This record gives sequence, C-alpha cells and structure tokens, in this order.
Amino acid sequence: MSSKQDILKKRATAVVDTLFSLLRIALFSRLKPSLPQREAESDEIIILGNGPSFKSLIEEKREFWQGRSRLMVNFSACSEWCEVVKPQNYLVADPLFWESTDKCERLFGALSSKCKWEMNLFMPVKAFKNRRWQEIIASNHNIKLHPHNTTPVEGLECFTKLAYNKGWGVPRPHNVLIPSIAIAIRMRYKKIYLAGAEHSWVNDVGISDDNRVVMNFKHFYDNGKPDAKEMAQYAEVPFYQFLYHQFIVFRAYFQLRDYAKSEECKVINITPGSFIDAFERLKI
Repeated sequence: MSSKQDILKKRATAVVDTLFSLLRIALFSRLKPSLPQREAESDEIIILGNGPSFKSLIEEKREFWQGRSRLMVNFSACSEWCEVVKPQNYLVADPLFWESTDKCERLFGALSSKCKWEMNLFMPVKAFKNRRWQEIIASNHNIKLHPHNTTPVEGLECFTKLAYNKGWGVPRPHNVLIPSIAIAIRMRYKKIYLAGAEHSWVNDVGISDDNRVVMNFKHFYDNGKPDAKEMAQYAEVPFYQFLYHQFIVFRAYFQLRDYAKSEECKVINITPGSFIDAFERLKI
C-alpha cells in the first residue's frame, strides 16, 4: 500500500474513532466534571503508583516528595503509608472498588478513618450510581469528592485535546495511572513525576501446562503475595487478550505524552526499572 493510501486510511480511522468517541461522551460522560484548584504553593505533583519501588522512595527520598503535591491511587489507603504521605489527591478507577463489597468496605473504610487532612477524592462518574461507598465516607468532611469521566476518547488530535481539556474522557483507561496523569495535566501542573510505576508485568506472566495465564503482579502493600481473585480473573483470559490489554495501556501513555506537551507540561518517570517508555526518565 502506498504512503498516500496509508495516510488516507489513518485519517479515515481517526474520523471514525472521533464519531464513536462523541457517541460515548454523549451517553456516558458528565459534560462539566468537577476539578479542584491546584495547591497554590506547588506546580509539581508526584503520582504514586502501587509498584514495589514505592516504599524505597517514601522512606529514602523524603526531601523529594514532601515539597510537592501528591496523588495516591486504588488500594494504597489500606497501607500504613497513606498516613505518612498524606496525599492531597486520591484517585480510584477500577469498578471493583465499588462493585465488590469486600474491596469497597476495606478501601473506603480506610479512607474515612485515616484521612485527617484535606484531600480531593476523584471517583469515576459511573461510581456515583453506587451508594455504599458514599455512605462510608460521608462522615469525613476532610474528603472532597470530584467526579471524573473515564470515557475512552480517541480520534482526531484536535478533538482529543479538546475532550481531554474539558474532562469529557481520557485515553482508554486500562490502568489507574492514565486518568491520574490526565487529571494532573488538567489541573495545570507543570511537572508530573511518576513513581511506583514499574509496569513490568511481562516479567511476571507465564502460561501453565493447562494453558491458563498465571501471573504475580506485585504491589508495595502486599509483600509480594498476589491477589487470588486477580489471578483467577486473568487465568480465564487468553494470552493474546492479555497482551492486547498491555498494548492499549502503553499506547495510552504516548497519547498522554503528546497531550502533556501540547499543554506545556512535562511528565517524568522516576521509577527504577520501569517499562514505560513514553516519558522522560530521571534517577532520583
């Protein structure tokens, strides 16, 4: 196929993706999602993923993270480190955290009991259909709720930039760091540091003799013990689907890199041994 045909095909695909994204936005997005003011004293933020290197950064590099805004994600509130870090921002993306009774009680119970400081809690718009997690945190007036759209947005660059800026959606949010980075860019941080973002899953995945996907995804809070339910979930997925999921995640980081650049924001990966290749690297 000639280069001209390639360009036309790519353009046509982008137009179709734009139309489908517009439909998803119309059906699933809140057109004016809440966004808090950025802390006046800082124009830099650290997004703390739950990878194994989290602990070493928090224990050994206090002078680096204490002077910057901080955002933690998912289950990290269930560890003792949440009260050490005292994040000004917290984001949840996975529906399991409000659809699973056990995970819901553990996560939001921890947030409600531990948070003695003012904190923005970003929750997906669709999560607000579930009342239980809202009831759990209702008594803690330090937690300020902010709905965010996790609607997948792709297509023409001029359209995706507008949609990201408006908060109508994000690159396909197959990982919690994707909406976290998008929100940090929208909050006009000039530098976004990624920590605890190893994404080295390819080293932790194999195929058993009965052709089931087996993995050992490590989080800083689980002492290297994989979640049994998460293992069972992936065991039922063909390996090619697992790899496609990873393709979507790593492609999204390149989309976020381009979005950040257009907003004069720099995303910097400070995670040792990280597999994310979209962002500038920095050794702390």
